[in-house]
Amino acid sequence: MRATAEKDIDNSWLISTSIFKKPISKVTLTFRQTSTPSTSPVLWLDNWTKKNSNRPKPTMLWSLTKTNRVASTQQPSRAAHAIMNLADINKSHTITSI
Repeated sequence: MRATAEKDIDNSWLISTSIFKKPISKVTLTFRQTSTPSTSPVLWLDNWTKKNSNRPKPTMLWSLTKTNRVASTQQPSRAAHAIMNLADINKSHTITSI
């Protein structure tokens, strides 16, 4: 899995990745600030990037913290949980609820 995250000038975040179903297509998600900061993906991404800069491979979004490896295509759940942990998202939330 490859993805990029970029902070835009209006403080929104653009996440670009690919869907590996036939035909392969590119996807870009835009996250903007919400009225409730604690549930805002923008706040989560800001927290994540601050903590991520201390990791061995900070440019890799899907880097697994415990193994210091990039997640394989069979490990998206682990990678998502690693990102949730770095973003200070409560572990009681499921990935699909985020």
